[in-house]
Amino acid sequence: PAGHSLYSIQVPGHEIGLAEEHLPVAEVAEACVAEILRNVSGSLVIYGHCGPGGALAVALAQRLAAAGRELEALYLGGVFPFARPTGRLLSPLSRLVQMERFRADRNAANWMRGLGADLSDLDDDAVQFMMRAMRKDGVLAETYLTELLSRGARTLSVPVISVVGERDPAGLFYQERYTEWGFLSNFTGVVVLREAGHFFVRHRAAELAEIITATHPAMLAGSSDALSRASMGTDATWWLHECSRADTEPPAGPERPRSTGSGSQRPRPGRPASADRQQGMSLFSAIAVSQLISIIGSTLTEFSVPLWIYLKTGSLSYFGLLAVVGLLPGIVMAPVAGAIVDRYDRRRVMVAGDVAACSVEGALLVLAWINRLQVWNIAVLVGLVSVALMFQRTAYLSAIPQIVPKRFLGHANGIFQMAAGFGQFAGPLLGVALLATVGLRNILAVDVASYIIAISVVILIRFPAAMAAQRTESVMAEIGQGLRYILARPNFRALLIFFAVLNLCVAPLVVLEAPLVLSMASLPAVAAIAAASGIGAAVGGLTMSVWGGPRFMRVRGIRVLVAILAPFVALTGFRPELLLVAIGMLGANFCVGMINGIVMTIIHAKVPQRLHGRVIALSVLIASLALPFAFGVVAPYGPRILDPLTSAHGIIGDIAHAATGSGHGRGIGLVYIVGAIMLALVAAGIGRVRPLARFDIEVEDAIPDDLLGIRAIDVSRSGDARVVVSVPGQAERENL
Repeated sequence: PAGHSLYSIQVPGHEIGLAEEHLPVAEVAEACVAEILRNVSGSLVIYGHCGPGGALAVALAQRLAAAGRELEALYLGGVFPFARPTGRLLSPLSRLVQMERFRADRNAANWMRGLGADLSDLDDDAVQFMMRAMRKDGVLAETYLTELLSRGARTLSVPVISVVGERDPAGLFYQERYTEWGFLSNFTGVVVLREAGHFFVRHRAAELAEIITATHPAMLAGSSDALSRASMGTDATWWLHECSRADTEPPAGPERPRSTGSGSQRPRPGRPASADRQQGMSLFSAIAVSQLISIIGSTLTEFSVPLWIYLKTGSLSYFGLLAVVGLLPGIVMAPVAGAIVDRYDRRRVMVAGDVAACSVEGALLVLAWINRLQVWNIAVLVGLVSVALMFQRTAYLSAIPQIVPKRFLGHANGIFQMAAGFGQFAGPLLGVALLATVGLRNILAVDVASYIIAISVVILIRFPAAMAAQRTESVMAEIGQGLRYILARPNFRALLIFFAVLNLCVAPLVVLEAPLVLSMASLPAVAAIAAASGIGAAVGGLTMSVWGGPRFMRVRGIRVLVAILAPFVALTGFRPELLLVAIGMLGANFCVGMINGIVMTIIHAKVPQRLHGRVIALSVLIASLALPFAFGVVAPYGPRILDPLTSAHGIIGDIAHAATGSGHGRGIGLVYIVGAIMLALVAAGIGRVRPLARFDIEVEDAIPDDLLGIRAIDVSRSGDARVVVSVPGQAERENL
């Protein structure tokens, strides 16, 4: 606006073709402050965007205040304090789960596109340069803020105001997170840009100019109510959500800043205490370790009970039945669990879920001890455990942001994912080893003990009164919206059908792995093959992280991987030899891991960010629905139908015998051969289906999320009640 000047900072290391070293945030700030003091007159307002810009803005404000330079306000857009945990255990774990040096530039670019960054005009070298600079910026910013939070910061006498996009993932929990800047100033506030994504600094520049010139004068004058949502009116595109002034030190212990939904000022604690931060991470460490023990115990039971039944009865029908009842009840109850977790105390839901699961496992243990375990009572009890664990794990995932100081949330989520992955990997290996050595009774005893540990820890720990993760839509609403989005687009419809067929082909092969191995060897061999499968999946995921997948022809890349997957599946069932099975399962899981990675890059690159959750929810549903069919129908009845062919006479018998050999369990091997043939047909068929064959050409990358936000505002103002989110063509992109 008139009467203002705008100065921007060119940070070293960001100019393509210019060899400049990335400097620590403090060094860049020192150089900038010297220029400001020398060249810029008048009072200052500082704005920083995202993590690197926000860290630099904080460093500038600190140094300018120390130099006596007049400041009016500090604005921080799309960022809240973030830091690395500093404990002896969590610090190395957080560095391990990040593994930024192994993350492909292409993956980072896809993630940025998903947030709304427009990289379409940049060549490969420029994108690579930008992504590497971005990662270096992130590390330097986190290092600076970690040190600042640890040693303390100079308190500013001016407001520190957060600016967040309503649809920006980086703006989650803004209702309480803006107060985290209380370590910089006793006067904080948060402004919300309606329907904005992360890059509102580019797409909503005019409104941002209004915000950074109008908000702090209103706050300082005590007239912030005029900028509240109620005062700004229903057509407002931004508003001051809340502001807070603290004149006293915070009380002992954490508290939850409550949202009033207006721009009114209210007292609140100012600077967060270091002791509270450490206490929060200690709480998370204790809960995370106890939950990891519980996850491993649960995985032991989930893997061992169906296997024990199969060893006792030799029935694939019972084996498949237990696999279904261990999975399907939890899937059915997922929407109910999500609704209850969103409405009730998550700690109590966690305890209730663990107590219920522990009680059921205790009943299984008693039945095993008195030798009364039967298929029907095992099926009932396993189904009840599935339901209980759905509630417990949903509550735990939702409670992580409540337990962990949110500045450490990214690291905490990474540690949780690593722990869950370790539990799923270690469970089958330990399950087989324990089943072979100590038997099912002792496995159930270990599981009950793991639940007792988890219950005790959660009961003894009081969760901080902070915001937890909560869905903006129910699971079913997400799935419905995702389905409507996909059904409106022929290319995505074809891709959805392809995923469904692919899951139906692959899922039976997963559940039949243990029976296949047991048909030719003993329990220790099952553990070895499970290890090979896990290694294959891990290497596939790591390869995708390092490589990033195809940049353009992603569906063609999936087609190639399916074509490679088919011979590995055929090799698994080809002969009753463990080496062939190990190679086949390792290669098959490697391909599946790669395919899953490419599917996620398609979603990130082709679907607007605000729709990612809906499309991913639908994809998970398809995968989940394939499993009960595979476990309950294909796994038990496929070998039963095909087994007679392995000993039949005539041409068909000769072919079956040549493909899989003869003997016990060769019907299972023939299921793998049939599965491989189906996968080969699927790979060949992709090229015959035009929407799939031309998917990479016809489906453009998603437009910036902020442009969809602008469209949503326009639709709302026009009075059109329909909720329609579509991807415009090139001409419409230019108009937008």
